[in-house]
Formats: sequence, C-alpha cells, structure tokens
Amino acid sequence: MTTAYHQYAVEGFELNVTDYLLKPFSFERFLQAVHKVKTPAGKEFLFLNIQHKKVKISFSDILYIESQREYIKIVTAQQVYLCKMGTQEIEALLPASGFLRVHRSVIVATAKINAYRQKCWK
Repeated sequence: MTTAYHQYAVEGFELNVTDYLLKPFSFERFLQAVHKVKTPAGKEFLFLNIQHKKVKISFSDILYIESQREYIKIVTAQQVYLCKMGTQEIEALLPASGFLRVHRSVIVATAKINAYRQKCWK
C-alpha cells in the first residue's frame, strides 16, 4: 500500500497488507516492498552466474555480501563467490526477513550476527 496519508496505516495493516509506504519514499525502500511480495515463500536458495556457470547458493550459508564496484562478493563459511551484479540487484533477490543492509556496500545475514557496536553521535 502506498499513500501520502499516515492515518491509513492502521487500516492497511488490519487488511493484512504486505507493506505500507508513506509518500515520498525512496526507490530502495520501494524495492524492499516489492521484494516482500516477489520472494516465493519457502525459497531457500538462489542460482547466480559465477565464472560462466550457474551456482546454487543457499541463503542459510551466506554470512555477508559486499559490493566490489560492478561486482558483489558473497561470503559463506565455505567459500567466497564473485558475481557481476549490483548490491540493489542482489538485495531484491534476498529474503528481507533474513538480511539487513548495514551500509551502502554491505548486506549481512541477520542470523549470523553475534555482536555489534552501536556508534554514538554527539
């Protein structure tokens, strides 16, 4: 649901909407909402083009993803993959409930986070 009026948020969630976007919203935020609808329930992996072949990567194996200019580096406990793809592109393929973009060039698997430091601003 997209609207410029915040008072409809409660009604939207009562109607069981997938997401609620309050105008104006960024394209990145729009992609997150689309991804919630687009990702098939139960999908646990994706196939990516890596060195001229399709490689199956399980979401549960991914530790983090880092942007490397026009490539992304996908780090798992077993291996590191390099794929020609943008960060926004891979983010749209990941389940939103399991991954968090913590920086413009880094996406982490939330289940793999053991500790973090909150930066204090003065």
